[in-house]
Amino acid sequence: MKIKRQDYILIGISAIAVIGLILSCINMLLPVHEYGSKGFDPFRDYYTNKGIVLIFIARLIFWLTVCVLGIIWIKNKTIKPLNFNLLLLIILIIALIHWFELWYGSTFYYGEVRDKQGLGVPILCIVLQIYVLLRLGLTKKTLIIGLIALIIIMNYGIYSLVYENWGLYHDFYFPGTNIPIW
Repeated sequence: MKIKRQDYILIGISAIAVIGLILSCINMLLPVHEYGSKGFDPFRDYYTNKGIVLIFIARLIFWLTVCVLGIIWIKNKTIKPLNFNLLLLIILIIALIHWFELWYGSTFYYGEVRDKQGLGVPILCIVLQIYVLLRLGLTKKTLIIGLIALIIIMNYGIYSLVYENWGLYHDFYFPGTNIPIW
């Protein structure tokens, strides 16, 4: 598989993501946080949550893998089909991790109070999904445009579900009654 312009862009994004995630992980692991100025980071509690730390470390590992595969791809100007398929799989995993962090943070960290969080649509997640779609080698432009539109609509739909309060603590009743299950 030969390298294309969008592959160079992806590799550049992966290098920026790796640098940013390394700095974020360093910040999370420092005892006083935010590079020595205690109390400066308003999101300190969120970023030191054990689940969020694990999510960040997983994202770092996956982005680092994309970066290494990309550097090898640039060096050789070609990539083995197995490595290319692995790269596409890892990119989809990264996109899912973005949604998982949004769900995990909004459910377990914020306690389902989603309207006060300032949640944003993970644009990079959508871009990564579109990249995978474009690199699959589909030929009909109408099919590609339709699938890109479907990706955007599905992601916005998932975002609207995450943004609303789920009410997990009171939505489960015995059938036909107002008696809560727990």
